[in-house]
Amino acid sequence: MAIPTDDALLADARAGKREAVEALLARHEPMVYRFALRICGSEDAAREVLQETLIAAFKHLRDLRGGARL
Repeated sequence: MAIPTDDALLADARAGKREAVEALLARHEPMVYRFALRICGSEDAAREVLQETLIAAFKHLRDLRGGARL
């Protein structure tokens, strides 16, 4: 089974498929956390930044342009 691309998952997420949203967020969570940890220097602060970032991403999935990198 092929691993869906971000574009395919984004299209499914926009169509209301919850599993696509979860897959997108899970795929990008580690990268966002590592970035937040480097910037914040604290695991607690990085987890808070991660949570806020994922919430914002979820709220604005429909606003992302096709072809834009997540």
